[in-house]
Amino acid sequence: MPEEVGPSDFDDQTLLAPFGKKDESLTTRMLAEDFNVNQSTALRQQQSRWRISKHAHCKKAMWWDRSARGIDRLQSKWEAVIGVDGDYAPE
Repeated sequence: MPEEVGPSDFDDQTLLAPFGKKDESLTTRMLAEDFNVNQSTALRQQQSRWRISKHAHCKKAMWWDRSARGIDRLQSKWEAVIGVDGDYAPE
């Protein structure tokens, strides 16, 4: 059975101090080790302080991936298919 974890008794304000300036060289792992807290606590503070999404880098990568595969041209291709009664139009 997984160990239950209660609410952190760590003072969140103490962890907020390094986040006054956005220093991208600091990782959540480094901050967690420096302050002797769980990495998820450091991540939560980073997200709340800088208002960043934990998957922001994934969204950017997905956009590039879709763009590279021509997803942005999908609507015009479907309009061409509909225009010729369901047959794929030649490129």
